[in-house]
Amino acid sequence: MTRTQTIITSIFFSLSVLALVPAIQPAQAFGDSTYKAEAAILSAGSRAPAISRLKAIPSVGVVNLRFRYVPSFRTDDPDVSEFRISASKNFNGIRRLRAALAANPATRHALSVHGISVNRVVGVDIYSNGSIRLYIL
Repeated sequence: MTRTQTIITSIFFSLSVLALVPAIQPAQAFGDSTYKAEAAILSAGSRAPAISRLKAIPSVGVVNLRFRYVPSFRTDDPDVSEFRISASKNFNGIRRLRAALAANPATRHALSVHGISVNRVVGVDIYSNGSIRLYIL
């Protein structure tokens, strides 16, 4: 009888551990998004020519870098002020990106539909189907 109880207990313990695994994953996804935001800010100027070539934008994603989830434990994720410092250091590239966004009718329309000012954009990701993800401050 005790062997059966041990097996059942170990099964329930395993299932409870497996139930916690998906709860851990959003923290890992946040770290990846932080990396993408930093990369988008640093490469803003080099993405301006690709923005000017876009003819249609099927979807727009927006990542607001002003919003930061404050975890209960200390993390190495950058603070909003770090994004602002990075944006100020890369202002020439961001200025080229903003000019390309304002000059292209497709991107100008996509920004207006979402109520986003060009002056808030600090980075962009461009996907193969023409969709874009904007990083705003």
